[in-house]
Amino acid sequence: MLTNPDQRTDKKLVFVTLGCRVNQFESDGLCQAGRKAGYGLAKSGETADLVIFNTCSVTGESERQARQAIRRAVREHPGARIVITGCYAQRDPETLAQIPGVTLVLGNTEKNRLFSLLDNPDPDPDPDPDPDPDPDPDRKTILDMMPAERSPGVQDRARAYLHAQNGCDAGCTFCVIPALRGPSQSIPLERILVQAQEQLARGFQELVLTGINLGSYGRDLPLPDTLSHLVGALLELPSLGRLRLSSIAPHDLDTEFMTRLLEHPRFCPHLHLSIQSGDNLILKRMRRPYGREEVLATLTAIRARRPEVIFGADIIVGFPTESEAAFINTLELIQEGNIALPHIFRYSNRPGTPAARIPARQHVPPAEIRNRAERLRTAARSVLLDIFRQHAGQVVQVLVETVANGNAQGKTGGFLPLTFPATDISLIGKLIPVEVVGMNHSDDGLTGKSWINKPA
Repeated sequence: MLTNPDQRTDKKLVFVTLGCRVNQFESDGLCQAGRKAGYGLAKSGETADLVIFNTCSVTGESERQARQAIRRAVREHPGARIVITGCYAQRDPETLAQIPGVTLVLGNTEKNRLFSLLDNPDPDPDPDPDPDPDPDPDRKTILDMMPAERSPGVQDRARAYLHAQNGCDAGCTFCVIPALRGPSQSIPLERILVQAQEQLARGFQELVLTGINLGSYGRDLPLPDTLSHLVGALLELPSLGRLRLSSIAPHDLDTEFMTRLLEHPRFCPHLHLSIQSGDNLILKRMRRPYGREEVLATLTAIRARRPEVIFGADIIVGFPTESEAAFINTLELIQEGNIALPHIFRYSNRPGTPAARIPARQHVPPAEIRNRAERLRTAARSVLLDIFRQHAGQVVQVLVETVANGNAQGKTGGFLPLTFPATDISLIGKLIPVEVVGMNHSDDGLTGKSWINKPA
């Protein structure tokens, strides 16, 4: 073990981050901790000495993909130590520990001790992640491992993530995350502002506010620390380019947000809403605290105040008892609500959840779930193509994410992908005005021409 935490060696580290943006935030913190422990990020094709998986357990498919990726890493990095953490490690450490080549399995509450545990493993060979995450927001957390300097990071060199909240109290019948992340706990506003100011000082122009259940921010804090208060404070930071929310439930958008913050020029015209279904009975069985009519009313109210807002949504298809008629209600919600960027999850039975007790005879067959998921994607694709066409000739601000092969790629404020000619890699992370000239050949995004050097 290194005695000098800033000492550098030629040890190489690979991160594999699966799941939500909170995991991405935490991986960035672990990346900095890895540097202090003497590791450098391995380049593409390099064999690593250490591979860290930050896993997700939201669906059975996400767990299957994690196992597959772990086995592939064992083959591609012979002799490397393989460490697994995250929600899957919290939920089922025994299964992960049995994969040949795995060195260490750590639950969510042990992430911030990963490198010390790696060098000084517990003598007990059986992994035993803490089943009851500590709810104290003032304890030492992954927040304390955030980079002290701007770095390439793990997943995203262009934007910085602000961790505002962890855990969840919602109790949705399909979800295992509350058992893995613990109850909702908010990070005090002052600490988030420190995060934001540090990231802006490093040169990041776009900040993304993240949380497991971001809409619950502040409910465990004294007033006036609400989500809208936090968003308002962030939007007033002088050097901020733009602010984005990772995800929020429609019923958590309060009056202050709708009347004062939504139209703020620094607030991205993009909202990713945790909706899950467009059918009232299914929403009730999911234990979601709103109905179809409330969702559509919220979408309409937002669009009335800021017409350019582009909507994403989390949608679960194939929840047990979902009939064809119930599915059609969800399909029509995407069409009526103009939801262009959905994340479509095929229902996955999660052990220990209330929905897992629904009799198998009331489950939707897997083939039908796949079919319905594809129909939802087709409906959303139609909405997205219409939005692409509406952008022709507009000048938009693009946050550059990559520059390669003579082109820069990035996202508009509405989170639309856009490609334009560029070769300067220093553009990564910068907001660039670009004129939209059309769609690319595969209709996967917009194309534009840069206005970087255009005279005023």
